[in-house]
Amino acid sequence: GSLYGDLVLGTSAFYNAGALGYYADVNVTLPEDDSFIRTLIGVQLKPSESTLLNVEVYLQSLGEAEPSDYLSQYTSPRFSRGELWLAGQLYGAVAGQLEITPLVNLGGAIIYNPLDTSVLAMPTLTWSVAENATASAGGLIGLGRNATIDASPGALNLRSEFGHLPSVLFLSASLYY
Repeated sequence: GSLYGDLVLGTSAFYNAGALGYYADVNVTLPEDDSFIRTLIGVQLKPSESTLLNVEVYLQSLGEAEPSDYLSQYTSPRFSRGELWLAGQLYGAVAGQLEITPLVNLGGAIIYNPLDTSVLAMPTLTWSVAENATASAGGLIGLGRNATIDASPGALNLRSEFGHLPSVLFLSASLYY
C-alpha cells in the first residue's frame, strides 16, 4: 500500500491452538529518506467463556530510546498526523475483558514502556443498557516520572513517556439504530 506517499508493506498472522491464540503483525514503511519497521507479537488466552486476556510486545524502530528525545517525536509529521501514536521504541501490553454478568463487562489495558519504566493504565466498565445502547465508564492514567521544566532556558524536560500525561476519567453512552 501507500501512506502519505510512502510505500508500506505489511503482513499479519494468527494461529489458534485451542485456548491460546498467537498473532503477529509486521509493517515496513519505505520512505525516500529512511525506512522503519513496526512489529507486534502477541498471545491471546481465553481461560473461560467469560474471560479474555491478551499479552503483547510492540517494537517501532522509528521511536526514541531516551525520554529527553520524545518531544522531537511528538512534533514529527508522522506523529502529528496519527501515523504513529507512541514516542518510544519498545512496549509490553496486557489487555483483558471479564464478563461480570451478561450485561456488564470489566475491561482494560496496561501499556508499559520498559525503556523509561512508565505505564498507561486504561480501566473500563461497560453496561449493555438495552439491545441497542451501552454505557461506559473508564479512565486513562499515566504513571511514571513527571516532566520537569529547566530553570534556564525554561525548556520542558520529559523524563518518561506516560508520567507527564494527566489522568482522565470518562463516561460515555452509545445508541445504535
